[in-house]
Amino acid sequence: MPYTNLSGGRSLADALRALIERRAAETGLRIHLEVATLPAGCLSAQSAAVLLRFVREALANTCKHAQASEVMVRLECLDGAAVRLSVRDNGRGGAVMGLWGDGRAGFGLLSLREQLEALGGCLGLDSVPDHSTTVWAALPVAEVRDANSRHDRG
Repeated sequence: MPYTNLSGGRSLADALRALIERRAAETGLRIHLEVATLPAGCLSAQSAAVLLRFVREALANTCKHAQASEVMVRLECLDGAAVRLSVRDNGRGGAVMGLWGDGRAGFGLLSLREQLEALGGCLGLDSVPDHSTTVWAALPVAEVRDANSRHDRG
């Protein structure tokens, strides 16, 4: 059973492609997707769904706040230990977004941060005023493999 599948049997990469095509058509924003090959069984369906929601929220924030013309969405595996999904725009930067619960933003990314942390992951933000913003989410892959091995032995 592939653990990167979402409802309807779609992989995370396929769901990201569909989301990006839809958002680009709706907004006129140039959105690029770079997808690395992920190790088999590296994400649970729950983790993949949280990452998809993360990209949906990051793109919504980009459209609403960044005044960007281009976005790069990148899905990568970090040394086989974590999956990282980043969204980088070429907008005005200087974002704070209240990721750390300081009340300066809406609840979208804050809620996703909590969901990621519940899965052992994290959320980060790098923003350069008048240049760009990158928001990223990372989830460990080892926990899924460990859970699968315990299940196989059980």
